[in-house]
Amino acid sequence: QTKLDNTNCLQKMIDGELEVIDKEIKRLTAEKTARVRKKEWLKNRVDAFVKRQFTDENGNVDEEGVHKYKLDLPHSKISYRKSDSVEVTDLETLPEEYIKTKIEKNPDKVAIKNAIKGGKEIKGAKIVTNYNIQIK
Repeated sequence: QTKLDNTNCLQKMIDGELEVIDKEIKRLTAEKTARVRKKEWLKNRVDAFVKRQFTDENGNVDEEGVHKYKLDLPHSKISYRKSDSVEVTDLETLPEEYIKTKIEKNPDKVAIKNAIKGGKEIKGAKIVTNYNIQIK
């Protein structure tokens, strides 16, 4: 009986430890989320500061200037890389060959991008050039 009682007490103690561990997991998850948000906020501030140097009085960004921008700092480097992405402006007007159908309609952005770059005009889509900041 003593051994059974001690075993049950050990189980209760483990249950208490599990509760503490669950609370710590929730706390650490919240802390991680907050740090991810803060990192993204800081990255956006650096991006806005750099782009402000290449923005005219009308708010237009000199994309070529941003693309050529490179800064080597003692502990980091800042540069922009160019990437192209497809922005679907009207899903309903896209030809069926450029739509992936599962449960819902999704445009086949890879096929659309290749077609537009190949000289084909696709109604309802266009290529948008993006400049993404890299901080190493």
